[in-house]
Amino acid sequence: MPFRSIHPGVALLGFLLALTPAARACVDYADYSQIVSRLSIGAAQMPALAVDGTNACICAEGQGLAVVDITDPEMPRFRSWVDTAGYAYDVAMQGGFAYVAEGIVGLQVVEVSRFIAPHIVSTLGPAGSYTAVAVSGGRAYLVDSYGMLDVVDVSVPANPRRIHTFYLSARGVAALGGYAYLLGRDSVLYVIDATQDHPPS
Repeated sequence: MPFRSIHPGVALLGFLLALTPAARACVDYADYSQIVSRLSIGAAQMPALAVDGTNACICAEGQGLAVVDITDPEMPRFRSWVDTAGYAYDVAMQGGFAYVAEGIVGLQVVEVSRFIAPHIVSTLGPAGSYTAVAVSGGRAYLVDSYGMLDVVDVSVPANPRRIHTFYLSARGVAALGGYAYLLGRDSVLYVIDATQDHPPS
């Protein structure tokens, strides 16, 4: 009879079934997991989250923004919902503030300090419909549904100010230092120097 190889998964299943009940009881499946805690948020759609310091902020589209205290990662504690008025598609965090890409509502800045109830401190209407956001330094970088990038001065979170618009076909954004890194719909990575208040002529 010709030799036939056995799929590793089938071999593992056979091994486990061959164990006596007492032997199976000795297998500690927790050894294979590094999950230290779980917390049910109770939202139908949760497309994005961000963490900063002692808070996690979770986008829940039409349900708004969920704020969770993660001071103790093994015992996360739900703090509150923030009604962001639109659809919370993406979030970035920095310095006790959450920056939420809110579709046609725009950019909403939410203060999430541990010492006060989370609340919206400002809103900046979009040129299109914001779907992605990144924050670095005093700048927020927002991509809209048309692929354009808006650079917003958020050095004063209560008074965000749009300073650049780049007309690109972008679908995602990350930021570090004074640079924005955009993933283009044409499979190109764009790196943009956004350190100046006005784009070069």
